[in-house]
Amino acid sequence: MRLEAKNIKKTYKGKEILKDISLSVQEGEIIALVGTNGCGKSTLLRILAGLTMPSAGKIITSPGCRFSFIPDRYEKSDFTIPGFMEHVQRILQIDAKEQLKDYYKDFHLEDMLHTPMKQLSKGTLQKAAIIQALLGEKDMLFMDEPLSGQDIKSQQYFVKEIRSQKEQGMSVLMACHEPFLIKELADKVWQIKDGILTDGRNYVFEE
Repeated sequence: MRLEAKNIKKTYKGKEILKDISLSVQEGEIIALVGTNGCGKSTLLRILAGLTMPSAGKIITSPGCRFSFIPDRYEKSDFTIPGFMEHVQRILQIDAKEQLKDYYKDFHLEDMLHTPMKQLSKGTLQKAAIIQALLGEKDMLFMDEPLSGQDIKSQQYFVKEIRSQKEQGMSVLMACHEPFLIKELADKVWQIKDGILTDGRNYVFEE
């Protein structure tokens, strides 16, 4: 077991957003969370990643489990992408120069490495968000709408890279709206509806 959530509840401004949600994520398993906008997918993802506190319930993780998170929006800044990645490497205490070189090429970022991140498009910022989350070795990856704004070639490479990481044992829990991503990656699909977790295999995505 990589992660287990027991009886998670979340109330915000008197409204119960999540009601008694329990789930588990195994090593090398990819789980997709689906549902309409505002149903609580991002809230649950952030609770499971330890970024938001639940109103009730608890999260149990394997000892020493290394997490990373891809948000649905990444902050613009004066850093260039390489400058930002230097800070990430220092925080993680790793040297990922070769890994970064490959990611810049495969995500088609080589012509944008000298541009401040505040001038980059949403899709390009999302690529930076993905790269920072994949640096080093990770046991579990949380992803909130990871394909947002990405071009087709980058999407294809992203799927290939996540599959490779899964084969090495990385677990993934993602909130997404893309049937393509679920078809290509997900082992299980859970829907959040009225604050409850239900089987989402037959969920119909809005056009």
